[in-house]
Amino acid sequence: MGESPNSGNWRNVGTNGGTNLVVLDASFGVLATYWVRQTISAMAGAHMLATIMPVTGDTANVADRGGYFAGGWAQNPDGAVSDAWLTTMNSIPGSGINGGGCNFVIAYDNSPDRAGRHLSESWSELRNDGWDAQGNQFYSARWLCNWPSTIRDKSIFELQ
Repeated sequence: MGESPNSGNWRNVGTNGGTNLVVLDASFGVLATYWVRQTISAMAGAHMLATIMPVTGDTANVADRGGYFAGGWAQNPDGAVSDAWLTTMNSIPGSGINGGGCNFVIAYDNSPDRAGRHLSESWSELRNDGWDAQGNQFYSARWLCNWPSTIRDKSIFELQ
């Protein structure tokens, strides 16, 4: 997906990917207890992956989810792309999930600082291929759920 001359060759697939943001608007984009295992090998230089993490239910078929997401750019082009994805669920009637779940964003890179920085990227910074991920040794993830929770670390979902 994101392989480029800046990120390097991932698993011998070349350097012609160039994708900086991957959005998976799919049924069970990631499973609540397996999100690291499901995404770690797929990143390949992309800055971040945004998807849906149903917990009790499934992803609802929402034709204009992308329009709501793009509305985040239209309302705040200097805002963080990850924030726009997370808050998309607040714009969709019923949150876009049939049951309980979260909008979810994850980024990988070769240091904790670089992985975390991806989640703060604005729409214009996302276009910077010089910031392509250099590895998948560290990750940073954020989520916004359609139910209240005081747990803010990965223990809410990821198996220890």
